[in-house]
Amino acid sequence: MMSDYLKTFVNLRARNIRYLFIIDSKTPTEEIQDLFYRNQDFWGGRYNPAIPSYNGVIPEEYIKLASYFDPDYILYPNNFNIDSIKHLFNPLQYIQTNSLSFPNMDGVDSSYLLKDEGYETVLYENNLYKSLPKLYSFYKLNFGFLDAVDNEVIRKFKRIDIGSENQHELNELISFGSLSIISILSTLNVNRPVLQTSTDLSNRIELIVAKEENQFNDLLYYWNRHLYVEYGSTFVNQIYITDKQLDEFLINNNCDAFFAALSGTRDIKISSLSLNKENIESIKNKLNTWQQCIEFHVNDCVVFPFNIDGRSLIKDFDEQYVKQSLVGKSDLVHMPDLSFVNRHILRGMWMIDASIERDSEPYNQISLPIRSKLSGLFCDATSRVNKQNNVTFLVSNDTRYITFKAPTEEQIFRKLIMDYTKSDGILAINTSDDGMRIASLINLFKSNFELIEYFFLSQYWVNIFRGKDSDKESKRMKQAKGIVSFKDLKIEYENRVKICDALYQPPNIDLLKKDLQCLVEIGALFIGNKVKCKNCASKYWYSLSELNELMKCKGCLQNITVPIESEVYYKLNEVIKNCLISNSGTKNDLHGNLTVMLYLMEINNLSHSSFYFLPAQNFYVSNHDHPKSDIDIICMQDGKFIIGEAKNSVKDFNNKEIENLIYLGNEINPDEIVLVFNEGEEDNLKGVLTKIREGLNNKNIQVTSHQVLDTFHITNHIPSKIIN
Repeated sequence: MMSDYLKTFVNLRARNIRYLFIIDSKTPTEEIQDLFYRNQDFWGGRYNPAIPSYNGVIPEEYIKLASYFDPDYILYPNNFNIDSIKHLFNPLQYIQTNSLSFPNMDGVDSSYLLKDEGYETVLYENNLYKSLPKLYSFYKLNFGFLDAVDNEVIRKFKRIDIGSENQHELNELISFGSLSIISILSTLNVNRPVLQTSTDLSNRIELIVAKEENQFNDLLYYWNRHLYVEYGSTFVNQIYITDKQLDEFLINNNCDAFFAALSGTRDIKISSLSLNKENIESIKNKLNTWQQCIEFHVNDCVVFPFNIDGRSLIKDFDEQYVKQSLVGKSDLVHMPDLSFVNRHILRGMWMIDASIERDSEPYNQISLPIRSKLSGLFCDATSRVNKQNNVTFLVSNDTRYITFKAPTEEQIFRKLIMDYTKSDGILAINTSDDGMRIASLINLFKSNFELIEYFFLSQYWVNIFRGKDSDKESKRMKQAKGIVSFKDLKIEYENRVKICDALYQPPNIDLLKKDLQCLVEIGALFIGNKVKCKNCASKYWYSLSELNELMKCKGCLQNITVPIESEVYYKLNEVIKNCLISNSGTKNDLHGNLTVMLYLMEINNLSHSSFYFLPAQNFYVSNHDHPKSDIDIICMQDGKFIIGEAKNSVKDFNNKEIENLIYLGNEINPDEIVLVFNEGEEDNLKGVLTKIREGLNNKNIQVTSHQVLDTFHITNHIPSKIIN
């Protein structure tokens, strides 16, 4: 429901830029390795998933793996149909690329995460690829070099340039030198999910040996296995090498304690997806003969990706949320500093996650549907809505402040529904008559769904509101026509209790009085008197404001006086009547708005963090002076965008509603389309649901039916307490 808020709060937290790479299976090994080198240059780059595409198709198990991530950018090859996975993601940009050797990437350089606690040395390479061509990729991928990087953080460290003159010292430096391993920097302080698996993952070092001519699957295994690792990396826990590189390494290596030093003298497992068992056994025996300090074992039958049972969030992420308040509809907010470096010396780009709160009850969080066009409502920076249903935007060192806006829920809904870019799109919406009625009722009850639920799930009170009698032989409520005395309410209450004799409880008139007091206080019932005119004998109800010594009869307009002892009568607010009673003329006079209200009530109860709704709307398309139709249900529940049609009975859904929902589904692309009803069997809607699903272009839209709680079968719901 639309409300005015005193304040809007924004919680800001910095994080690394996240990428997802789709790699064609025919991509040259050198390009894939170049991509991995490049990722290790950036904060968080080691946890950017790389998933395969075989002839334009991603295996299902890799689709599942990728779906757990929330990339800011997705890079994909020319022969891949990116539309096939767009329903899974909402990145800032999809980037088509011809080559992975020079990927279009940005971020904070991982060298800013260098720490001098016990580490004194950093490695640069001096044309090492020329002097050590066969093993260059082995060292570059597993340990890394700083190349031409230079900044104030690096200058605190001792620099060693490795080239042809001193390459024989490289293994000794890696094994025993006080060396900062460059490849580890990109794993530090990363806000990332951890994939949960039943596969036993030892935190011991793993040696991955690939067949030189067939490295694709082993490279992806090496790179993506980190996504399942819960602990943060402060040491190398995987080493990647080809069979030919291993032979070269063993021939020329003058440091036979190399693997033992890296593993902390613990045994090492050998894994491979490209070598057969005989080859792996041969490599194991060769290594065990060469290095005596530890023992190598074979990791049999590696099947990757591992099964995924869920995900958790890493706990060693140091960036903290900074809460700031907005003054007015927009305000400048200060960007939080990074925890690991002074921003004054920083270069590169990073992301800011922004969660939005408002001083409203019971929910104060704004959870947004994952739609690219929504983020622009909040800020002018390059931004998107992430999988936590919050805004996330791109910043650099130059971004000290940003103007953040606080749109209303109505503005958010309008952005979701209307589309000016299409000739046949929805160009305008306005609140329908039914929407006005239900909005007025909810406002009457102070937008307190708990209070609405209490009264509208009470058969007793709904009967009073409708003018229905519990006792079929009685006509007391029907004849009252919405104007009742306390005596009428008491008799109806006692009749209701008698009908519920299976759950009999003595009438509690004090509780009935409390309910009545509440309804009077909120304006659902008005206090007045019935006064009989002595001139024309008519008897009308007069409100308290109309009662005075000199008043005129509503019939003959002659002066009348109020009897000294007059019984109090309560008149029902027309707002309630309009939402409950239909003018359809059918035997069951229930209004469809009751179904809408009961649904909103239920889904509000199921919400965890955020619930907002828009009253029923008429919508207009081009060349239409009159509305094309209306939308009964429009709401956001915990970031899920739901629209739907509500009827009192399943029999009331017809082809017009079906066509309307198909049009709306294709036009505004909600997360869910729901058919809500009060009476009838849900099975009778199976055909309707199927027709809607078949008519939708986006097959990922949920199409569901929902029967609301049936007020008139909750036979024991009589006044028992009052909601304060």
